[in-house]
Amino acid sequence: MPYYTRKERRYKDMASIKKDKNSGKWYCRISFKDEQGKFKTKSKFGFGTKKEAEVYAASLELKKKDTPDLNGKDLTIFANYFEEWCNTYIIGKYSKGTDRKYEHEIELVENYFGEMKLVDLTRTKYQAYINERGMNKSKNTVQKTHGYLKKCLSYAIADGLIKTDPSFGAVLHYDIEEQARIKHLNQDQATKLLNVLNDSDDFKDLMLYIALTTGLRIGEVFGLSYKDIAKESLSVNRGYDYKDTFSFTKGKTKSSIRTIATTPELYAKVQKHKIKCIKYNKEYLFMNNRNRPIITYTGLSKHFKKILSELNLPKITIHALRHTHASLLLYAGVNIGYISQRLGHSNISETLNTYTHIVKELEQQSDKDFLEVFKVNAK
Repeated sequence: MPYYTRKERRYKDMASIKKDKNSGKWYCRISFKDEQGKFKTKSKFGFGTKKEAEVYAASLELKKKDTPDLNGKDLTIFANYFEEWCNTYIIGKYSKGTDRKYEHEIELVENYFGEMKLVDLTRTKYQAYINERGMNKSKNTVQKTHGYLKKCLSYAIADGLIKTDPSFGAVLHYDIEEQARIKHLNQDQATKLLNVLNDSDDFKDLMLYIALTTGLRIGEVFGLSYKDIAKESLSVNRGYDYKDTFSFTKGKTKSSIRTIATTPELYAKVQKHKIKCIKYNKEYLFMNNRNRPIITYTGLSKHFKKILSELNLPKITIHALRHTHASLLLYAGVNIGYISQRLGHSNISETLNTYTHIVKELEQQSDKDFLEVFKVNAK
């Protein structure tokens, strides 16, 4: 009988059955140990009802009692290989958010390619999939999809399953209007909001103030400690998963751990908040004595929507405050590398891809500036 750690025992003999928010379909996943003693998972997507997913999960549980190895899949099938690759190298290795993205892509690949063999996946067929994925999607979304699949296919080549890369030379098509639809407040709107947040002593407004003036992800705001904040700087040392595990995280990427410049006003507001709230938690700004958030994300979001309505500002999400922060810096002519570092992006390309529409606007303005500099006055 295989040995299971305490963590593994929590999931042994349990099937996770959930509904995908994007497709409305159900999927299930069960955990098991293979013959080498490695802890793995097997997933199935695309069920029309929860009952169908439960029946399938039950059949897998019966198989699991007969054999510890459920990996008897034909890995020459592209969808199977992609799922196996995701489960081996990605899922469970990073954040829950990353898991959800790859699980969604697994479902899309399975639904589109079906039983297609890896050797039958041509560049034309791959391009057709990328074209479909780009419909009503931003450039960033299509690039991520292409990145997932291209890396997986490089492993398939290394495994000797295919000789050439079907993703080579793929042209990324996306919805230009969707790309420009990244919502953010303009300078006047942001100033209007900032003034209200600055004048408030409410901890909820402090959270929004930090998000707007630093560009932090809201999970990073939840994870802030008093030690992270100095008079003119702020260190991001952790995040907080407010959706799934409700626990502190190491950060979305290595570059997420960073120190950025802040205003003296932010430090003063935090010190004022500390006097009132340190009795609840001596270490973290927005946690109670059990290290749980003093407000849920849903509660904070409702509060934010109320403020926007009262100020007659566009309806945006809390995450859009991060986009607002970056956009205002870009329009102010701040160096793109500096902005990328503030946001904790893994590289400048990620920043450029996210804010392509703004970068193009600025390039057009630069063209006008160039013409003005070298303009020859008519005699």
